[in-house]
Amino acid sequence: MTDTATTPIPTRAELADRARALVPLLREHAAEVDETGTIPASVLDSIRDAGLLRLTVPRRFGGYERGFRDFVEIGSILAEGCGSTAWVTGYANTSKWTIGLRGAEVQADVFADPDVILSGSSKPSFDVEVVEGGYVVSGTWPSLSGVPHSGWVGVFFAVRSTEGEPPRFLEGIIPTSDVTISRTWNVIGMRGTGSESVTADRVFVPEHRTIDAGIFRTNDFHNYPTPFDEPLYRGAVHPVLSLVIGITPLGLAQGALDLVAENAVAQPLTGTAYDPQSESVSVQNEVAEAAMLVDTARLHLYRGADDIDEWSQRGEVMPPEIRARVRADTGFAVTAACAAIDRLMTAVGAGAFSTRNPLQRMWRDANVAARHGAANWMLNRETYGKTLLGVDASFNRLSV
Repeated sequence: MTDTATTPIPTRAELADRARALVPLLREHAAEVDETGTIPASVLDSIRDAGLLRLTVPRRFGGYERGFRDFVEIGSILAEGCGSTAWVTGYANTSKWTIGLRGAEVQADVFADPDVILSGSSKPSFDVEVVEGGYVVSGTWPSLSGVPHSGWVGVFFAVRSTEGEPPRFLEGIIPTSDVTISRTWNVIGMRGTGSESVTADRVFVPEHRTIDAGIFRTNDFHNYPTPFDEPLYRGAVHPVLSLVIGITPLGLAQGALDLVAENAVAQPLTGTAYDPQSESVSVQNEVAEAAMLVDTARLHLYRGADDIDEWSQRGEVMPPEIRARVRADTGFAVTAACAAIDRLMTAVGAGAFSTRNPLQRMWRDANVAARHGAANWMLNRETYGKTLLGVDASFNRLSV
């Protein structure tokens, strides 16, 4: 364990500068990531060297223990360069935050390497045997983002209770070396996240590396098994798991805006006398509206992050109405980010859909990321509306 007294903790501005310095590298490799479905080791090494895989690791282990306001800003900067790379980085940091909520033993196991990448899947397996000291688990789990680069995976499994009682759902942390990875991630966007499937064949999971998933659903930090009183790890789980989905679409929208603005002053508008494009009122209007939509997305995500950080720092459980609002902030932000990119694609015209144009990749990535269940604007809007009107919102299990 690292001596926190000698570990310098960079500020938000310093970490943002490190992320900004990586954007050209991520842009350089973004097409390769999209085509090959994987992130080059050199890119991940640069992210590690910048300390950007330590954002949510406890200071006790050499981490930075940064709040979610910092997380949103830093993660969205990376997405300006490459959506898939930003997603894997963000997913790893989110997963490490959940490790900070758990017991001391599993924290020591995972954070022995504070730069390790984690991945996980929420689909449960029912092929479980209870044995002395833990569980023997088999099964296949899909869509583990970043698993080709990970050192640990989180898998859900169900332990059957006595007859007539519902099963108990646990999440276990397993070394990636104990599972087999199958390439099953065949999608049109976010292609480089490596969200493949893993299979375990009678893998032993010690008790100390498991947690009852129902503890997370309470969103009450008093129920978390961590023995350490660290404000970052008092956050409500489901608002966090929702909020982080919005980071990549936000960064992609900002990256698209920057690219269009840069090209508009250097290229003519096809089929018109406008040269450069920036002289066109229609282009000016589209860019202005896109910029406002990007700002809207950012402000909603910042508010959600500030809510999470504020209630954690206060040492109070986030109330249901605020949890529902964070979900609404996420859904609205993701919708605004995608709308911004749509406006920019319209401004550029058919050329935006050329495979040589990075805009089409940003458009694909943002729209695939936006379809994540935790960012579903229709469900999140309904949840928030029900909460505002005093109607039961328990249909949305992630909001309660």
